[in-house]
Amino acid sequence: MYTFGQPRVGNAAFQAFCNARAPRRTWRLTHWRDPVPHLPLRSMGFAHVGTEIWWDERWRSGRVCDGSGEDATCSDSFGYIGVDFSIYGKD
Repeated sequence: MYTFGQPRVGNAAFQAFCNARAPRRTWRLTHWRDPVPHLPLRSMGFAHVGTEIWWDERWRSGRVCDGSGEDATCSDSFGYIGVDFSIYGKD
């Protein structure tokens, strides 16, 4: 399954359920500074499923992120509206 700009769709239990049943078959394509993949916030209990493929500003090169769904070096490396999203949901 491939999604484009997908928001977080469930909690950690949902993430574990989906990732266990479709390992390496779920890919989330995200674009450079798209805010949608940051919503709803991790601090609200939401998590991403699948592995993120993060594309540059001009859609010329993408990179496979670490598979956690929340790689701080991919789309989570940008903050929006003065908010650094990479800090949310961390223990």
